[in-house]
Amino acid sequence: MPLVAHPILRYNSPSSAPPLRFDPSRRNRFMDSLVSPRNVRWPLGILILLWGVLLFAGRPVSPASETPAPFSLEIITVVSSETLPRFFDEDLLREFILQEIPQLADALELDDTLAAARLLFEWAAASGDFSLNGRDLAQDALSVADLYFYTFRNDLAGMSCGGYGDYYSGVLSLFGIDSLNIGFGELPELTHVTVVIPLRVEGSWKFYLLDPTFGLSFTLRESGRLADYFDLIDDHAEGCFERWTPQQISLAAREFLSSDPLDSPDFDLIRKSDRYYVYHSPAYGFQSYLETTKAELVRHGYDLNHSAFVQLQQTRLFNVLPYGPSALEASQAFIEEAVARNIPFGFPSLPHE
Repeated sequence: MPLVAHPILRYNSPSSAPPLRFDPSRRNRFMDSLVSPRNVRWPLGILILLWGVLLFAGRPVSPASETPAPFSLEIITVVSSETLPRFFDEDLLREFILQEIPQLADALELDDTLAAARLLFEWAAASGDFSLNGRDLAQDALSVADLYFYTFRNDLAGMSCGGYGDYYSGVLSLFGIDSLNIGFGELPELTHVTVVIPLRVEGSWKFYLLDPTFGLSFTLRESGRLADYFDLIDDHAEGCFERWTPQQISLAAREFLSSDPLDSPDFDLIRKSDRYYVYHSPAYGFQSYLETTKAELVRHGYDLNHSAFVQLQQTRLFNVLPYGPSALEASQAFIEEAVARNIPFGFPSLPHE
């Protein structure tokens, strides 16, 4: 594999900042595996480990109670092999997001899980790259930090709905927020993955819907309350879906990757990377999906408005993937709620040839 130049991120600590802390109790599982003799690249791991020891030798260690200093990130270019491992710590991404979203620290301090989840929803929906061909997907990331800093920052791959669900759930987990990824729809073309935030409210589970692929959520018209997944289904079944107002966040900052140039007024070319044409699509949202899948929606009898989202929810529930300590219990409760409403669960059996 030839050596190639990659832009990476460098940690810049201000001169007034306290010395860098090193906590040996925070083990790096990837590093552990790299230096294991069972890994064919263990000599490389030993060299990297020794380099790290030499790099930090002689640096003072600050008291554990000291507050980490603010930092900045600078993109630099280094020469490296594409086969070398990447080391992007999730603590770095957490601090980066806290600086990107000034209101987030207050929401976390107040233990306002939904407010924090909505702030992170807007950030994750816009910061993850979208794969327009649906094939060149980000599948080999070592962590959510690696996915953002290495894959998206370098235009190496994008995501579709399943990737956005996993990415958003990974970002939520950095801040201790549990989530469920929900697969639903109609095979083969009209399937989707969305995300819900499971919270106990007065002893019962509620599943608040925040869809990172389309930047879509629903709020109650009278109060602005965020919609629970099953509130939407129940009100749609009872003919009062109009109580809910679709909320479309701006995805103008999102980058869309295409292996071929596009001739569409909906996409603005911003650069050409080694692999992709990179676009912005300022008006992208659920309406874009309705226009793209119009023929299939009509063929299967779905509406051509936001009701289609809920109709697809009612058609079939494929899977429920838990993220976080309480999410397994919440996933079981979610499945029970779906089954109680006679929503088929699981993938349909394939016909025998």
